[in-house]
Amino acid sequence: MACDPLVDALKDRGLNVLRLPRADFGPLMLLRSDGRRKLRTVGPLGGELVSNSACPLPAVRTDEPVMDLEVTRTRKLGGSLAAELLGGIFKALDLSPELSLEYERGTSATIELLDVHRDSCLEGDVAAYLEKGVHPRTSYVAGIAEADELYLVTGVLKSGAFATKVSSTVAAGVSAKVPVGGAVTVSVSANGETGEESVVSFKNSRRLVIAFEAIRLWFEDGRFTTLASAVGHSAYAVPPALVAAPRRLVLRDDLVEEAASW
Repeated sequence: MACDPLVDALKDRGLNVLRLPRADFGPLMLLRSDGRRKLRTVGPLGGELVSNSACPLPAVRTDEPVMDLEVTRTRKLGGSLAAELLGGIFKALDLSPELSLEYERGTSATIELLDVHRDSCLEGDVAAYLEKGVHPRTSYVAGIAEADELYLVTGVLKSGAFATKVSSTVAAGVSAKVPVGGAVTVSVSANGETGEESVVSFKNSRRLVIAFEAIRLWFEDGRFTTLASAVGHSAYAVPPALVAAPRRLVLRDDLVEEAASW
């Protein structure tokens, strides 16, 4: 997947692309990460970092259409690469893994995201929630924070549909293996550019999270903040030695997944 324009466009926006898209992943989810490759879900912000003053959680804006994502289509991927990217999507949609095998039969495929929306929260609201005082529910979360491995999801991209441009032979094989009457609607149409290719479109009854952005939470002197503290208010000052420290989580792998063990 290296150097694919779609993956690169998402990573350039500070987004990490999930190998296995999910519906139960969104803003205000706490993550554990080494900032490089490892990633695990910890739990919701309100449940794991409990407010000392009954402060309401940051507001989450949902289902905002994404109009400024200029690149929504992959380059032409070799059959195995297309199958790798689509395998996680098919699994999330409860479709047969045999569909991925159909894409491996082809020499190339193009994948385009459709119906892309965003859920997000404002980092200022997160800072306000933390700085009014919170405490970790468990020593486990406190330990993650002390190890500088605690991150918070602040935004996700979701897609409820995608289209693939493949050879007509592959399109016929995919169409034959999709169950009728399921949650996913599949349609096949001829590509107007050439009679040798077809467009296979998938539309799901719900949107799945395909990529996310997250920021690191700092834990110093028993306090949680979105920025490392210095003399003065923690939201406005960062010690010079920490200016270059990682704050936004951008994992190295093109497609990321939760680690089985730590």
